[in-house]
Amino acid sequence: MNNIDIFKAISALALAHCYDSFPLKIKLSPGELALSLGDEFWDESQKPISENVSEYVRNRSPAGIARPTIEWMASSGLITYESYRDSQFIGVCLTAKGLEAIESDQERGGNLIQAAKELAQEELKDQARTKLKGFFSDVLTWSIEKSPTVFQAVTNYVSQ
Repeated sequence: MNNIDIFKAISALALAHCYDSFPLKIKLSPGELALSLGDEFWDESQKPISENVSEYVRNRSPAGIARPTIEWMASSGLITYESYRDSQFIGVCLTAKGLEAIESDQERGGNLIQAAKELAQEELKDQARTKLKGFFSDVLTWSIEKSPTVFQAVTNYVSQ
């Protein structure tokens, strides 16, 4: 699985957890999010060295991508968090932008939570992964379309 697929799945899971708990602040463990994805997302994290020996490739594994993904989501304005300690993000919550991106489609929030729950059920994992990546793509697309461009921001500032 490539990095962007892992990124989308982890992002969608994080959004699902935040949405399910909104407006309460929660703890998010990047490691737990990564482990919940399943074996298919770990396929590129092992590079064979010899017949029975593999080397771990951190920048190609869910464990290596999870923390930077959560940090990116915060820097892009979808979520906020208070701190990172003991391998967990503390005080994580959706921002207004994150909530509005999810709520921009009436069914997206419920579907996002349902897909996250289905990920835990073996027979529904493949469908859940596909749904999660799609939901995050929809949220990201909405967010980009609704974000002011640099030109709009300068125009708004000048007109004030």
